[in-house]
Amino acid sequence: MVQAHIVKVMKAQKQYRFQNVVTDVIRNITMFRADPKMVKERVEVLIRGGYMKRDDNDRANLIYIP
Repeated sequence: MVQAHIVKVMKAQKQYRFQNVVTDVIRNITMFRADPKMVKERVEVLIRGGYMKRDDNDRANLIYIP
């Protein structure tokens, strides 16, 4: 569920700051309390899976890969 929300946010924004992704995902998930550590782990899984990457010039910026 956390990964689905991350992808949803990133598809809408295309490029987004990591902290904003965490805030939006935590705010949008209502079934349980997602913590920032959980969101960070899921973001790293999506980066390894090729769904997004970190900006080369600003590591705090995430880029969605369609």
